[in-house]
Amino acid sequence: MTNKIISDTNNSRDRSKSHSKVILFYYASMRSTLLYDNILRENPSIFDCVIEMPAIPYSRNKSKRDIRKIFRTLCDSPGFFFMSVLVVKVFAIFSRIFKTSIKDLCEKNNINHYYFKKIDDNLIGFIRNKNPIWIISSTSTILTKEFLDLPLNGVINFHEAPLPQYRGSASYFWFIVNNITPQQIKTTI
Repeated sequence: MTNKIISDTNNSRDRSKSHSKVILFYYASMRSTLLYDNILRENPSIFDCVIEMPAIPYSRNKSKRDIRKIFRTLCDSPGFFFMSVLVVKVFAIFSRIFKTSIKDLCEKNNINHYYFKKIDDNLIGFIRNKNPIWIISSTSTILTKEFLDLPLNGVINFHEAPLPQYRGSASYFWFIVNNITPQQIKTTI
């Protein structure tokens, strides 16, 4: 799969010199590190930049997180809430301490790294100015039609579980709850 993306990207660059390469769009978590660590190390030149989003997205209409939604999740499913905190926040802290975060990897490989709180006019304008061929995404943010229409060839969105049965974030928690074996887990592209 990686070789095909690189090949397609190179062919597209020949056709349209005004387009940049690939933009990676992610949130800091163990999942993102497992997905992208190897490709960022071995093929840093295919990425124009990497954009980090928060694990718990900000409201598109307000500049803050929906605390009621977070509290409702804690009350409705405390196991899910604590598993998410463990996998996202604790992993992010340790990866910063040991300099193994995606941001650190970008710095080591001279890849521009940016942080945006939400998909808004600022992010859309930033990406539009980059004029990407592809966007590779694996965030917990719902992607807008305007965002999906930005790259020349499209958006590749990773989801670590079969859809629609395991839609939403932290599907790995529900694998544990539902006693799903690793052989049944697939990545949906």
